[in-house]
Amino acid sequence: VEMNDSYGDGWNGAAYTLENAAGAVEGTGTLASGASGTDEWCELPPGECYSLTVTSGPYPSEISWKATQGGAVMAEGGAPATERGLCVASSSPTTTPSPTTAAVFSSS
Repeated sequence: VEMNDSYGDGWNGAAYTLENAAGAVEGTGTLASGASGTDEWCELPPGECYSLTVTSGPYPSEISWKATQGGAVMAEGGAPATERGLCVASSSPTTTPSPTTAAVFSSS
């Protein structure tokens, strides 16, 4: 997840949550300070799908983000937002994510 804040002071309490198809939380994150940051989720199994929810916090107009995989944008937006159907691609029959199958969820 690539996260951006147009004012440059972080997300001010806003956060994202990554959930699997069963609704279990796989991870959470925020931009604690600064104008940008990235969280990488490299252990997500290929073929699985997720939802990403971004809360608004007190300054939602400052927030932007994007989720990418292998350089391709899977979803992007502002706050608040919920994106469903973010599926980790599988380029081979293995269950171990490689750099080409790992998902990077970013805000920008």
